[in-house]
Amino acid sequence: NTSQPGIVEAGAVYYCPWPGLPESCRQIPFDNSNNRMIKVNGTREPLEFKSHQWFGASVRTHKGNVVACAPLYRWRTVKRDGEKDPV
Repeated sequence: NTSQPGIVEAGAVYYCPWPGLPESCRQIPFDNSNNRMIKVNGTREPLEFKSHQWFGASVRTHKGNVVACAPLYRWRTVKRDGEKDPV
């Protein structure tokens, strides 16, 4: 699952040396924070939605740098009606 508080099934990316054994794999820390919040009409509402975001669905590396995709990550629009847009 995830170490992010309040987030369910965010996803993860692992580094596994090649060749190697499965137990030599380790999770790469990317984001350990929960959803950011904003105030809407005096109520705290999520600004982003990280649960079920499929983080790590695709991964690319180049010269030690890693880019990981979260295709189901959602961000609250600037509208006050709580609409969500994928990023």
